[in-house]
Amino acid sequence: MKPIGYQIIELGKLFRENVKEMANRDGIPSTWLQILRVLRHNQGKSLTQKNICDELNMKAPTISIALINMEDNGLIARQRDEIDNRRVFVFLTDNGYKLSESIHNYFIESDKLLENSVTKEELETFYICIRKMKEVLSND
Repeated sequence: MKPIGYQIIELGKLFRENVKEMANRDGIPSTWLQILRVLRHNQGKSLTQKNICDELNMKAPTISIALINMEDNGLIARQRDEIDNRRVFVFLTDNGYKLSESIHNYFIESDKLLENSVTKEELETFYICIRKMKEVLSND
């Protein structure tokens, strides 16, 4: 059997792939999926393209092309910083927020798939184990 850390990473990867497949079925490119998730999660904060690159660990040209296409599709808006003209803030539009809600639902559907694959008792035990593991790693 593979080590537990490897199993956790593998499960996370499979979870993300499941969400990505749902988005692809609906015609949402994976880069958009990730950008929308970051913008929704940081709603109300001023994020720059660099912040998004850092958060997603992606190169600036990849994010830049995606943002151009997303702006053309009315999902995001960009605004130059009045103090530092080099900085451009990225915001979700109403349409972008609605799409990000759909993406959030992909995560909920994937969660339900996982939860329905085990018994209630197994799920409770799993949560206890995960909580203990998080405590161990966060205290070291």
